[in-house]
Formats: sequence, C-alpha cells, structure tokens
Amino acid sequence: MGITKRWMAGAMMTALVMGVLAACSSKSGTESSPKPSGAAATATPAASAAPEKPIEITWANIYPPNDDNSKVQQYLEKKFNVKIKNVRIDRSNWDAQFNVKIAAGEIPDIIPFALAGTPEAYKKQGIIASVSVDEIRKYMPKYIASIEALDPLVWERATVDGKNYGIPRIFSAGSTPFLPIYRADWMKAVGVTEAPKTIQELEDLLYKFRNNDPDGNGKKDTYGLDARGKDALGTNTFSVVFGAFGINSYSWQPDKDGKLQFGMVTEQARQAFKLLAKWYKDGVLDPEFVTEDAAKLQQNIAGSRVGYIDAGLWYHYIAGGAYETPFKKANPNVELVVGPLLSGPNGPGVGYSFGIKQYPIAFGVQLEKDEKKRIKIYEMMEALATDDEVYLMATYGEKGVDWEIKNGVPAMINPDYNDMVKRGAALGAGNFYSYFTGASPLMDKYSYSQEQLAQRDKWTKGQKTIENRYPLNAKPKAEHPNLDKMQKEYYLKFILGEVDLDKGFDDFVAQWRKEGGDDLTEAANIAYQANNKTKY
Repeated sequence: MGITKRWMAGAMMTALVMGVLAACSSKSGTESSPKPSGAAATATPAASAAPEKPIEITWANIYPPNDDNSKVQQYLEKKFNVKIKNVRIDRSNWDAQFNVKIAAGEIPDIIPFALAGTPEAYKKQGIIASVSVDEIRKYMPKYIASIEALDPLVWERATVDGKNYGIPRIFSAGSTPFLPIYRADWMKAVGVTEAPKTIQELEDLLYKFRNNDPDGNGKKDTYGLDARGKDALGTNTFSVVFGAFGINSYSWQPDKDGKLQFGMVTEQARQAFKLLAKWYKDGVLDPEFVTEDAAKLQQNIAGSRVGYIDAGLWYHYIAGGAYETPFKKANPNVELVVGPLLSGPNGPGVGYSFGIKQYPIAFGVQLEKDEKKRIKIYEMMEALATDDEVYLMATYGEKGVDWEIKNGVPAMINPDYNDMVKRGAALGAGNFYSYFTGASPLMDKYSYSQEQLAQRDKWTKGQKTIENRYPLNAKPKAEHPNLDKMQKEYYLKFILGEVDLDKGFDDFVAQWRKEGGDDLTEAANIAYQANNKTKY
C-alpha cells in the first residue's frame, strides 16, 4: 500500500475511534449536559424511522383461498407491505351475496366485474371510484403500454359519461379471429392440396366433401360443413362465410359513412344467407346444424360426418385444444388443416373476433379519497401483470413445490390443482389474487409454449378482424326483449329456405326496424360518436 493510501486509512480509523468515544461520552454524561438546539439539532442523526404500517386492502374475486394464511397471501403481504382482507363470495350466487355486502356498506377496495354488474350500473349505485387514466398510466406503465399497443380503445369498457372507472383488463386471444379448419385426409381424398383462399374455392371443396365419398365407405353420408345452431347462433356461427362478404351477421360495424349498422340487416348478409340456403338445399350443410352444440360439433368433425367448421379460435386447434383433442383421439394419424380467412365478391374477407376489451378492475368508491391506497394497488397490479416472479407465484404457487416447467410452460405438480377452484382454496393461487391470468400480453409466454405461440402467429398474423362495436354505454329509448328472438328466428328461416331472400329479406329488415332496430341504431350511434370523441 502506498504512503498516501496508508495515511488516508489511518485518518479514517482515527475519525471512527473519535466518533465512538464521543458517542460513549454523550451516553455517560449527566442530565445537566447541554443539549443541541437550533442548527446543531438538525445536524444530529435522527432516530431510525419505525416500519411503515401495512395498508389494509379488501380484496374480492372468484375462487378464494380457504383461509387468510395461504402461501400466496403471505407472499403478497410481505412483498408489498399490505394486509389483505379476503372477501369470499360463492361464484354460483355472486349477485345476491355481493348485493347483501353492498347494502351493509361493505364495499371491497378491489371489485371484479367477472360475474355481476357493469361499470355503468355500479356507478349509478355509487359503488365504484372514478380514477384518472393518467394516474393509472403513471403507476402501471408497462402493463398499460402492452395493452394499448393491441387496442388504443382498451379504456372504452371502463368509461361512463366520459370518466374512467377502473384498470382495463383484456382477453389476449380476443384479438384473433375465428378460423376455418378442414380434415386433411378428406382434402387428399377429393384431390385438394391446400386450404381454400376464396369463398368459391370453399364452395367447390364442400360439394366434393358431400358428393365424392371422402371417407371411402361407399355411402353418401358426409357433409361439407356444420355449425353450433343450438348454443352459439349468431356472432360465431358461419363467421368465416359471412366474413367473406365483409361482415359479421350479429355484430355492429361502421358503414362507409362511419355510422354503426347491424350486420344481419345489410345487403352483404342477404348474399351470405343466399349462399348458405343454397348449401342447405343441396345437402352440403349438415341438416342437423340447428340442434348442434359445441360437444356435438366436436364429435361430428372427429367422427367423419363433416369436413369443415369455423367455430374455433387458434388455441382450440393446437395440441390439447377443444377441437384438436377429441379429433386426435379418434384420428391419431390424421391432421386438421387450419386455413386462412376467405376473400369474397368484394375483395379480402374479414374474421370475427371477440375483441380484447373486458370489464375493468374497479376500485370501491371510498378509494376516490385514498390516494395512498390507490397507488399501492397500482403497484401490486403492475407487478401481477408484468413481473415474472409475482405473476408466477400468484397464478401457480411456489416453484418446485406446486409447479414445474414442462414443455416450456408451468405445469401443476399436484394434478388436483389443475382445477382452479381447488388451487385457489388450498394455495391462494389462480384467479383470486392474479387478476391477469391469461389477461396480460407480457405473460402469454406462461400460458402457451413458444411452439404454440408460433402457430398462433402463423395462423393469425395479417388476418383482418372485426369485432362488435355496439357501445356498452348505449342507452336505447325503450327495452326490446323480443328483438333478439326475432333475429334468431329469421336467421334460421333464411338458411332453411322458409323465407324468400329477396322480398322476404326486405320485409324482415322493415319489421326489425319497427320492432326496435331503429331505436337501437340511434342509441348505438349516439354513444359511438361520443366515445370516439373521448380522449383517453
């Protein structure tokens, strides 16, 4: 060590010893010893600050833990210096139990909209707090940036009368369209080598599925396509067919003048219905589609009855998906071909998507006056949506104890905990604290493997989508309970050939308008134009 360094070390040691001796001298002095005051007082080191008292947060959601000492609750309380008071409400009776608590003045600090109410309804009841969009952006920057990149209007479902009433939540897969799938073995059997790209190519293939004995059993017992006429009639029924004509039959979309119109009353819908009616008359469309539900549709494509459906999103078709699983069980050596959306008479088609916007995470009205608690909740929510460690703990529990990585994604070690109710009850993991399970773009990597995400991109990138634009805050002048019933009746009548699609279609449109369609259209456009002017 050089002379200068040795001198500095010695000086520092001397100063330290003198400081200790001075402190000892002060402690041993009498009460008459002078006490520092004025400027001297400010120079005296302050006593160590007491630990900050944890902030208490009443937390409501589905699938709660059995007790108030679960490992996830302990983890969150320690990490964020909070005390969580769990609000347990049975999902099957959420409305009634929640309303009892509200009537008793027990408004949770965090309120989900998963089961009951809407921001507008809760706002009218004085239950939820108005919170600043800029404040949320400030304290949740990563999460908000990730969802605004998908849809700048993610705030729409939290907006009532121009004010924001919560943290936006999304359904990540909702940005992708319903896609068509085909039996690869049937395509090969009828001499088709790739999935159709136009509505005409689809029609040609469907007729071959019906007429060219694709299953090779010598009988005319196969059909081109099928749909869920029993439990999903409307938005996602024949969505790719309607999409080829540029619409969705059950959604509201802006017309060329920017005004919302209901898809089923458009000229494009008439043309799509004519095509479907033709297929039904020619026996290409399974005549039992009217009574089919999801389970029956899965059975029909797996069991060599139909060769094409368009009832699923991309994740329904990957390994383990709702349609892929029963199909592979019945046909282990056959592939399902996922095709593109179809072009139609007016050019490229569109695909129907649910949209990513979900109801928000709301704050109890009492938080309007509690900035400190709001900021603490923002801190927690930002971590739950963007921090790997926090998200994994809240969603799955303890790594190596409750879950492990398999095929690139977390898998529960105890198979009982694949049931979200049991996982929540025992561990506190799952939906209750993790408000962003499957709802944060930054955490999709834990819901699907890299291979599955690559399949998603391959099937969906570049596909134009539309979603239902009818504003949730639209206020029709009167209730029209029979309108939806009439729509569904005519939907089937058009396809089954029971109503003429020339004059009969015009008569339906006139009746629809009279029965409340004009009222809905007016209300929709008032709210739509107002929402478009709202600055988020």
